[in-house]
Order: sequence, then structure tokens, then C-alpha cells
Amino acid sequence: MIAAVEHGLAVFVVGFGLAYFFIGVILGYVRLRRSGSGRHTKPVIAQHDYAVFFLLAALNEAEVIGETVRRLASEPHATVIVVDDGSSDGTGDIARAAGGGRCLVVRRTMPDARNGKGPALNAGFAELLAEAHRRGLDPSRTLVCVMDADGHLSAGALGHVAPLFDDESVGGAQLAVRIRNRKKLICRLQDIEFWALSALSQFARVSFGNVSLGGNGQFTRLSALLELDGEPWSGSLTEDLDLAIRMTLAGRKLVSTPLAWVDQQAVTSWRRLVRQRTRWMQGHMTCGRYAPKLLTSPKTSNGAAIETVLYLSVPWILVLPWSILYHALWAQTIVNFVHVGLPIQGGVLAVTGYLIFLYVISFLPMIVAGFIYHQRDREVGWLKAFLIGHLLIAGFYVGMIAVWRAVFRMIRGRTGWDKTGRETEDPAAKARQRRLLVGQH
Repeated sequence: MIAAVEHGLAVFVVGFGLAYFFIGVILGYVRLRRSGSGRHTKPVIAQHDYAVFFLLAALNEAEVIGETVRRLASEPHATVIVVDDGSSDGTGDIARAAGGGRCLVVRRTMPDARNGKGPALNAGFAELLAEAHRRGLDPSRTLVCVMDADGHLSAGALGHVAPLFDDESVGGAQLAVRIRNRKKLICRLQDIEFWALSALSQFARVSFGNVSLGGNGQFTRLSALLELDGEPWSGSLTEDLDLAIRMTLAGRKLVSTPLAWVDQQAVTSWRRLVRQRTRWMQGHMTCGRYAPKLLTSPKTSNGAAIETVLYLSVPWILVLPWSILYHALWAQTIVNFVHVGLPIQGGVLAVTGYLIFLYVISFLPMIVAGFIYHQRDREVGWLKAFLIGHLLIAGFYVGMIAVWRAVFRMIRGRTGWDKTGRETEDPAAKARQRRLLVGQH
């Protein structure tokens, strides 16, 4: 009886996982090919008449903030608002020096500071509203872009993003993420995750108008943010996902484009990567509370509601049970070999078939991800894509560890989170930041 239940549960989890994965891959790949952008394309600089505010929540980001603000402040029609969330390393001064008159710095002090990204963004949003009112800007023609302190937009990104908002029903757009420092294995695996898997998933969700917003390269229409009850960003561990769901509930479309992207640093330590993914997983799982509202919302399309609920259910009905079943299946196989030997019926053929089955369900999605990565980055050859796909098993284990850590944190009522650290990338940029900071004093 127990074996039958385990078998049935395994079939359901594997079936759901593979179906959800391949449907997303196929829909995303079709949209990618139709856009004419299978990989990096030559930047197209297009004109637009939207006012753009870049909003950054920054806590001790001196290593990267100067270069980021300098780049953003050079964008047309753009104003940069940096929320210095109680930094102790001169982050705010570096940002102001790098952005000049196009950068506004909002300083937060304790006890208001360091209470999460959502509250910091809301503090910056208040300054943004005051500035938009002072200029007499039309909220429907004003875009708010949330960026991380290490985020760099691709050339001409605004020219590709702004036209998406010509559809008045569009409330937000999320760019795909590329990892800059992708030489080390841990960084390369994160690049595959973002540039191949997450990107195609997002392109697929454009069909339903419920693309998930992220914390970097997140564009929203100011009027759509003003339509929401309360402040735009919550105190959730994943304030970006929370905002996306609330906008979906409000009937707004959320879209993306393969023609622009944002790049950022990868996490370079496995320990810090697990901590980061634990926070993401816990936030994702707690957002499951929106499922009933999504399924009954009169403003949300059936497709967007169902797909969003399926997306929110992934940790609960896929990652958690599969983390147990996967190891149970392999353990059972090893026990059979050691204590039972080959099955009497079927012999070698049956054993070979079973091992192939275990290999396919263990590695097929990862190998497919490797080949998708090859399509997105031709510097990665076919053989390397095949081999590196198998190495994604490391990311699989990071996810499994993170989901169980998230469960235990939820049981214990823990909601705190650690900030992702940054690293200096360009010594010249670092020296330029120091000169700017010295020049201010």
C-alpha cells in the first residue's frame, strides 16, 4: 500500500514537473524566435517620450553604486533616486557625486533604516511622487524602474521597454537577467538559471500577461502603482513577487522583451547562495496566500490566474516532495542492487530500463537547460552545454536545501534576511568613486 502511494505520488510530481517545465520552455522559445533575438542582438537606440525614474535601495553598496548611478543618470529623460538605507560606507555620497544633478539621495537612519528592501523602496517612492508632482508629470507616461546597486542595463534598453507601455493595460515589464562575472562554475550556473531557464519562463508568461517582477530591471507604470491599495512594495521577503501578484489582481498586464536585459553580479559563495535562495523560497512560499484571491478575482484573466497559482505552488507540490522522492528512488535502487540483485523478471533489460528512467527524470530538464543556454550564448558549444547541464544538479541541491530551510524558518516565525554582498569588479571604477568622494569633502 505504502509503495503504491509512493509510486503514485512520484508519477504525479514527475508528470507535473516535466509538463510545467516543457510547456514553459516551448512557449518561451517560440516567443524568443519570433522576436528575432535568439541571443545578443545589435543594440537599437529608439526614442521615447516617457519620464523615467530609477529607484535603488542601497545599503553599504560603495563597491558598485558609483558605476551603476553614472550609467543610469546618462539615460535620456531619467532621474535616479538612491535610498541610502543607513549605510556606513559612504554609499549616498558616492551616488550623489556619480549622478550629479540627476541623482536624488534619500537618507534613512535607524530605527527606520535597515528594515528590508520594501520599506526602503517606499521611502524613495515618496520622494519620487513629490518630484513628479513638482514637474507636473503625467503618471500614465511615467515609468518607475527598480534596479539593484550592481545592475547595468543593456545598451538601448529603454528604447525597447518604453514601447511596451504604449498598451495602456500594461502595468509592468521585467527584463531578463544576465550574470557578468560568469567565469567561475558557481557564477556560470547562476547565469544559466537566469539567462536560460528564468528568461524563457518569463517570455512564456507574456502569453498570459503575468510575468513575474524581479528586484532588478523591474519597470512599472506610475499610474498603475498609484492604483494599488497602500504602498507599492510590501515588507515581504520577496517584495517584487508580492507587487507582481497585486498588479495581476488589479487586472494589469505584466510583460517582458527579449530585446533588452539587465546584468548583475553573481553570488560567489555557496553558503551565501543558499542564504539568498532561502529568502527567495520563503517569500515565494508565503505568497501562496494569494491563490484564493487570484482564482476569484473578477479583474484577473483565467489564464493569468491559473498560471500564477501553478507558479506559486511549485515549491509546495514539486520541490518539497521531489526532494524526498528523488532520494527515495535512488536509495531503493541501491538497496535492490546490494541486497536483492537483478530482478528475476526482465533481468538486465529491466535494470537498464529503470536506470535510464532515473537518469532521464534526474537530468533531462538540466540537459535541456544547457542546450537552451547554448542557443542564448554561442560562446558555449554543444558539448560544453551538454556537460554543464549535468552540473546544474548543484543548483538543484541548493534549491532543495533552501526550500527546507524556508519551511523551518516559517515554522519558527523568522522573517529576517541577509543582504547580498557585492564585489569590486573594475579597479578603475573604484578609483573613480574614491576621487568623486574626496571631491565632495
